[in-house]
Order: sequence, then structure tokens, then C-alpha cells
Amino acid sequence: MMERLLRPLRMIERAFVACGCVLLFLLMLTVAADVFLRYGLNSPFGWTYDVVSLYLMPGIFFLLLSDSFRGGAQVRVDILRDGFPRRARAAADALGYLCALVVFGVIGARTFGRGWGALMGGDAIAGPIPWPMWPSIMLVPLGCAMLSVRLVIATIGGFLAQEPDSGVENLLAEGGVE
Repeated sequence: MMERLLRPLRMIERAFVACGCVLLFLLMLTVAADVFLRYGLNSPFGWTYDVVSLYLMPGIFFLLLSDSFRGGAQVRVDILRDGFPRRARAAADALGYLCALVVFGVIGARTFGRGWGALMGGDAIAGPIPWPMWPSIMLVPLGCAMLSVRLVIATIGGFLAQEPDSGVENLLAEGGVE
């Protein structure tokens, strides 16, 4: 059952990782071209900072949020946790995942409302190029939604790991809960 839920989630995460890689490549090209034009020809792009700060960096960060959690790349304090017995460690992890789920759920819901308002209101930054704000804002709830799905799975896996013979080891091995 969990494998059917994890397969599409993993496919979406892979697509987000691919998009994040493209955004990182575009960021490198844009910054390198801007530096060359600035110092080589004394004529930099006027829009580099806006594009990088509004679209590229948030896209890289928020599109990779769920996959980085899945891969264990998030910061975690393990000083006390590692000394716990397996079931207590699983319960502590599940509680931590549940708290993170609440926080990221609130962040996602609030920023979705803000992004929707920016889309409907046609909000744009003031400057020579009026870049629309909604794509930048909507990256936050998109990344938070994906992370929230991953946190729900991790929370369930953490609570299931407390019970003997729950089969959560297979879930852990599949990359569903790490």
C-alpha cells in the first residue's frame, strides 16, 4: 500500500530535482554572464539580481526541500536521540516530524493565500522590469506541500516503528521514511 503512495511522490520529487538542477544551471549561466559583462565590457545585465533572488534561488531551495528531507540532508540534533532505545527514538522522530508538519503546513497555507492574492492582484516588483511576484511566492507552498506529504509518511512510519513486526523496515529501505 505504501509503495503505491511512495512511487508517485518519488516521481514528483525527481521532477522537482530536475527542475532544481535546471534552475541551478541557469543561475550559474546568468551570474557568469553578468560577471563577464560587468568586468569585461562594463555593461552588466540590469535584471540579474531580480531574477536570481526572486525566481532561481527560491526555486532551487523549495523544489528540493522534500527530496533533501527524504535523503536525510536536513539538520538534526542527535545528541540525546542516539542514546534512546529504538522504539523511543522512533516515537521522538515521529513527534518531531509531526511538529514540523504543523509548521510547514501553516507556512504553506499562509503563503498560498499570499501568492493567490498576488496572482489575482497582478502584483509586481517596482523597477525597470515589473517582475510578477506570484511565481516566486507560489514556490513556497509548492515546496511546503511536498515536504508535508513526506512528513506525513515519515510520521506514520515513526509511529509504526514503535510496534513490533510493523514492516516499517521495508518502508525505510524503500526510501519512504528516513
